[in-house]
Parts: sequence; structure tokens; C-alpha cells
Amino acid sequence: MVGRYPRRVCDPIGAMLLLFSMPQLLCPVCRIEGTLLEHSSQDAVVDYFRCSRCGRIWTHRKGDPNSLAKDVTEPAKPQKAG
Repeated sequence: MVGRYPRRVCDPIGAMLLLFSMPQLLCPVCRIEGTLLEHSSQDAVVDYFRCSRCGRIWTHRKGDPNSLAKDVTEPAKPQKAG
């Protein structure tokens, strides 16, 4: 007897290829998804992203979202007490 829902075929190789082809838009520090800064990226050779948690800005080469992230902002320096 055939069920109400179509049978789904699990393709582990296809799932792995999809995972590795997804853009890596994660903050290099917080590891949460960043927001594309469209205006800044418009005429640049890279895409700029900003982290909503720590404010860090990083880039990826346009057309190569799997490229290594490059930091644009300096890490925050701890403030001296007193």
C-alpha cells in the first residue's frame, strides 16, 4: 500500500555537496550568520558582511563565497580600568 506522502530518497553524497557549496557567511569570531552590506559591496571586488553580535566586518571574494574570510575590522581592545 502506498502512503499519502511521496517517498523521499536520502542522498548523502548530494547532501554533502550541497553543504560544501553553501556560502560561508559566518562571523569568523561568533560563528553566527552575517548580514551582507549591499551598498558597500556594490562596486567592490569583494562582498562585505557584518556580524550583528560583535559588529565585526569581513569580506569574501565576489563569485567565490567559499573563499576564506578576511577581517576588515580590528579586534576590540580591552579598556584599561581607572
